Amino acid sequence: MLKIIMGSEYADKYIKDKKFIEFPSKSFNTFKKREWFSDEFVREVIKEIDKAYVESDFAVHSIEYDLGYSVNDLAGGSKFLILAYCLRENVYLATMGDNCTDFLERISLDYEREGKDLLIVSNYLHLFQFNYIHSIEYVNWDITCHSLDDIQHKINHRWLEQEGYFERRRKHYEEDDVSEEELTAMEELLSKN
Repeated sequence: MLKIIMGSEYADKYIKDKKFIEFPSKSFNTFKKREWFSDEFVREVIKEIDKAYVESDFAVHSIEYDLGYSVNDLAGGSKFLILAYCLRENVYLATMGDNCTDFLERISLDYEREGKDLLIVSNYLHLFQFNYIHSIEYVNWDITCHSLDDIQHKINHRWLEQEGYFERRRKHYEEDDVSEEELTAMEELLSKN
């Protein structure tokens, strides 16, 4: 199962038996191995996320710009996905956009086949489509979601609350001299979305 700790400040609270890699790009640049880039999944990640193909070893070539460059210059999402796929003994900070979620789902499914959970840390709420997996556990709140709709209804409000969104909005409205009724109505509206 894919398990997500929301907020890197909570990593130490929930990660007990693995090392937390807070800077996956730097770790990728340091620990990458030539053989990773002959793997079909890694090549697919690079092709889809970076719009490039592996030329040889640590060299890739941009399809869009017809230029060669080092794998050290791959997108942060690609580096994160490749690490999660190739070095499974760690927990990584998800430095990715929503264009990476299908790949992360596929990696999670691969972990499940091995009888393992994929635990990551995220500082952003990602929009998973559930194309490859059936559930995601949000560790902070012990909530399991089975669809994007679940994420939007069960997790969105908790994430905004954890990040202090409602408190900041309340201060903003108080400074603008918004009435208590308007403030309450706005908070109710936000909590529904």
